[in-house]
Order: sequence, then C-alpha cells, then structure tokens
Amino acid sequence: MKKLLIAIAIGVMFVSCGGSNDEPVGTELTVSFRKSTQNISETQTADVIIIQFDSEADFDGAIEVELTEYNAEYDTDFTTQPGTQSNVLTIPFSVGSTQSTIVVAPIPDSDTIIDSLQFTITGGSSSLINVGVNPTTKIFITEPGGGSGGGNNTGSGSCNGTTYTTGTTLCTPGLSSDDLDIVTWNLEFFPTSGSTTISKVKDIILDLDADVYAIQEINDISSFNSLVSSLNGYDGEVVNIGGSLDLGFIFKTSEIISHTSPAELNLGIGPRDPVVVDITHSNGLSVKLLNIHLKCCGGSGDISQRVDASNKLKSYIDSNLPDKEVIVLGDWNEDFVNGANSFSNFISDSEDYIFADLPINSGSSSDFSYPSWPSHLDHILLTNELCDNLLSSYTVKLDNCVSSYFTQVSDHRPVMVSLKADE
Repeated sequence: MKKLLIAIAIGVMFVSCGGSNDEPVGTELTVSFRKSTQNISETQTADVIIIQFDSEADFDGAIEVELTEYNAEYDTDFTTQPGTQSNVLTIPFSVGSTQSTIVVAPIPDSDTIIDSLQFTITGGSSSLINVGVNPTTKIFITEPGGGSGGGNNTGSGSCNGTTYTTGTTLCTPGLSSDDLDIVTWNLEFFPTSGSTTISKVKDIILDLDADVYAIQEINDISSFNSLVSSLNGYDGEVVNIGGSLDLGFIFKTSEIISHTSPAELNLGIGPRDPVVVDITHSNGLSVKLLNIHLKCCGGSGDISQRVDASNKLKSYIDSNLPDKEVIVLGDWNEDFVNGANSFSNFISDSEDYIFADLPINSGSSSDFSYPSWPSHLDHILLTNELCDNLLSSYTVKLDNCVSSYFTQVSDHRPVMVSLKADE
C-alpha cells in the first residue's frame, strides 16, 4: 500500500430545523469515538467509524468534519461516506439518534506500506456539544492478513527461559494500559527542523502511546520543554549534562504514578554520564532506568571509550543494584557483532543481563534502528530480575507511517520494550 497518513480534525456544528442562523434548542450532547483504534483490511469494501452520543439527541443536527491529507489522495487511496465538499464532511443526525457514523472505504493498491488515518474531535461551535473522553481514533488499512498493531517480521527471544516477542512494529501498536511500555529514542539534534519536528514528535508520542520515553540528543532545552508542555497527560524533564546533546525523559502521567526527578549519575563515562530515574507503573512494577548516549564512531579511541563505559556501567549495577530491576537504555552507538563487541561483558553474563533487542540485530537490516548505515545502535538492557516481566521488544518503524521522518524527525528509529506486572 502507498504510505498514507491522514489527520482528520472534526469540528462539530449543529444546524437546527428553524434555520442555519438559529441556535438549536435541546439538551447538551457529549460525543466520543467508540474505539481509539480500528483496523481495516485492504480487501474490505468499507468499515464504519462510530461517534457515540452520551444520550439520545433531542434535535436534528449535523457534525462537520474537516479532512486534511498527508501523502494521500481522496478517491485514489480511500473514500468516505458522506463524501467531501471543499475538504469537509457533513455528517447529519436526527432526533432520537444515539450515534453518528463515518464510512471509510479503502482502495486496494500494490504497495506494502501500511495506510493510516486519524479522526480527532476538536470541539464545536454550538453550545450544545461537549467532547468526551475519547476524542481521537486511529484507523489502519492493512494488507490482507496483515496488521498494524503487533510487530510485523516478528520472532522471539528468551530471557532466562522466559520467551518474549521481538521484531518490528508500526506507529500505533495498540499497547495495553496493564503493561509498562518503555521507549528509547535518539531525536537527532532535537529539534532538527524546528517547530515541524516538535509537532511531529508530539503526534508520534500520542499515537505510539507508550508510558516512558528516554530521549537522547536534545540540542535545545527550551524546545524540549515546549514539546512536553504541548503533550496533555504527560510530564518530562531534561538534564543538562554539560554539552549540547542532553538527555531527558517523558512520562505518561495516567500510568506512571510516580517518578523521581531525572539526575546525572556521575560514573565518569565519556563523553556523557548516564541520567537515572526511578519509576513506578500503575501495574505495581517499579524500575530504575539509566538513559545513556555513548561515544560515537569506529576509531580505536571511540571503541575504548565504549568499552570503558560498559565496564563502569556493569560494575555500578553489580555493586550497587545487585537485586534490583534495572534497565539501561539509549544510543549505545555500536552494533552487536557476533557477540564480541564493546558490550561483551554484559552479553557473556547472560544469567544476570539480557539485551532485549539482541534478536532484532540477528534479523534483517531493514529492521535496524539506524537504517541509513544500516546498523542497530539503540539497545535496551535488562537485569535478570525483569525476565519474568518481559513481553516484547520492537523497533518502531515510524518511517513507514510518518512523512519525511528521516529528514524532519530523526535518523534513528525508536526501540521499545513492554513489561507485564509481577505475578
């Protein structure tokens, strides 16, 4: 399928029977989408998107829907019913209605990239409309037998006898609020394209819907703070580590019920020390996170710095956190090479540590986190205390569903793990 991202902003306008200039007389309605995500097979003729009312409507009216297209063409990649006039859908309802609907019909094509679209209820001009608790819904048009949620190119890994899923996933994997979902993401001199990058990262975070984002390469602290401020339901903090490439965290407040303030951990790791935070998820799982960005490149001095960093990290955890649930995540700036690299001290200690993303590095290079090389540089290391919790590890292939991702967002893809509660 052709790469397709559609954002649909829904402005709500009610029209009374008495004339377009009259405010309708009736009871206030609250409207929400029934589902937050919905999958449509490319072979389907159509699917129905439902806007649910909180009570029966006691007047006739209409909902006005504005359609904005990105890398898509109406009547080429998809159609809707009602149709559009001047990029607007007008969706009528009558007295006694309890819902209104939009029909989306996919148009088959020969590409293999998933199509996606989003509806967003943004409010209304009438005093009789309220936006409910579910103002957005994401729609994915998939290849026959395919899916938008779980990983594609999936495989499995093992953590001290516990099997977990690994591979790749797309922009909205349908994460469960019962699980702790953690992402590491190098944002390449954030914001590389100014306000455009900030806007796109905001949309990605809301679509991905993970609980924690460990961010590397924050080049402008004020822009990072602006991003966090724009994210309703999130908080976050950046730590100035003495250079231009700072480290930060973003937390989903509905699921991360507590966290410490991120702080630099002084281990003497060049060129950047880790930033550490303690978090507790609503499922009861508490984890210590170490966000790292190790030395770049392939010179002997670069490699020796990464070896030194890996040794200091392991010594710190072994000595100070021997029985704790710990995750070290970030841009390690080195691929796994046949198990013998700068991080062999962790890899050889397989009883105590696991790189959850290691199986990804053994698969197709098209699934790597740094595809332009290609190489897999972004890793998530877990202590063995979390083996029983590990559900999955994915590279998130945002470039398949975000326009101009590599030029306007980052040259790195995020890597994500999901962890269930202790049993």
